[in-house]
Amino acid sequence: MTEADKRQVGETGPTIDSILVAEFESNEALRDWVTNVRSTYYLIGSVAGPHPYPMMVRDFQSVIGREARRQIRQKEGRLPDYL
Repeated sequence: MTEADKRQVGETGPTIDSILVAEFESNEALRDWVTNVRSTYYLIGSVAGPHPYPMMVRDFQSVIGREARRQIRQKEGRLPDYL
């Protein structure tokens, strides 16, 4: 059962399995980046790490959200019904 399926039936919060998978995937991505640092660029889009990274991610995502909102209003004249 996926996280989306669990939310549909009323379960909330990540499961231990999903936390372990996310941790494993993050570690593998960082391992690859460190191994291939000259030929890869790694951008993390989640709030991971010590201060100030969570605040930086929050601020960057806020800028992206405001810009996306502005652009869709400019192009369509309204906000979308759903994303």
